[in-house]
Amino acid sequence: MKPITLIAGISALFFICVNIDAQLAHLYQNALVEISHSVKLPEPDLFKNRIVPVFMGIGMAGIWIADIASGKFSGRGNLFKWREGENMMWPHIIAEYLTATGLIIGGAGLYYSKEWALEVSLLSLGAVIYSAINSSGWVLGDKSRTAYGIPIWFSLAGSVVSCIILLT
Repeated sequence: MKPITLIAGISALFFICVNIDAQLAHLYQNALVEISHSVKLPEPDLFKNRIVPVFMGIGMAGIWIADIASGKFSGRGNLFKWREGENMMWPHIIAEYLTATGLIIGGAGLYYSKEWALEVSLLSLGAVIYSAINSSGWVLGDKSRTAYGIPIWFSLAGSVVSCIILLT
């Protein structure tokens, strides 16, 4: 076989494959366009999709950012040396930030109607309920901490109401 014949044959085969591939791509694109026109995606709705956990998460993280930035723990060494009475603070702070992150992610997922969002939101709201009840003893034991109790009790009420709304 002559090289020119081989090159012509390979070129023809390549042209046929590229042409078939282009036709398939065109059919695929048309099918996607038809599907996208027939499927209605839900519009984000702040009340219907229940974005309240996002605000709770931002508030929760914001309180800790404010405390840390105010210098409340200055002079106590690094994060792993901070104490409140006999208790180490770092496990509590990590738990608070994980809960805040879960609230923000879960709330965003609810807003965008993600199928995993309900479970993440309920888990995070449950963590807030536990934390608020547990922290109430800390506030009630020392009346000077009442300023911390107010957002704690609002978060408890908001979490209970949010759970009821999400479960109905």
